[in-house]
Amino acid sequence: MNSAPSPREYAEALAATSGHSVCITDRDQVWPTPEIPKRYAGKAISRQLENLIQNRDQLLVSQNRQNCIAVTVEENEGATSEAISPILSEGDAIGAVILLNKDTRSRMGEAEKTLTRCAAGFLGRQMEQ
Repeated sequence: MNSAPSPREYAEALAATSGHSVCITDRDQVWPTPEIPKRYAGKAISRQLENLIQNRDQLLVSQNRQNCIAVTVEENEGATSEAISPILSEGDAIGAVILLNKDTRSRMGEAEKTLTRCAAGFLGRQMEQ
């Protein structure tokens, strides 16, 4: 029997399915995967994102750049829309799955929110094994 997909493989599948950039983080930094903008890889997460993870909050910003939160502490330009779900493992909030969209012509909605929640649930259960 094959092993479960890695976070890297899951990010690739999520990006292909959603058509958006995908970031997966722990509580400190963005994990390097091929599906994230290179400026995010290995960077420390922003205080806003850290608080969202700690509070176990989900976020969906359909299309209002002012309501988007920065992914990293160094980020100077944000997405036009984003969906974020915390990764929970054994009751602890350990990171987040983030879909980012910079296309002003498209919006994120409940489908993207559900995709991040599903991915976060999968990754959280994978960490418990």
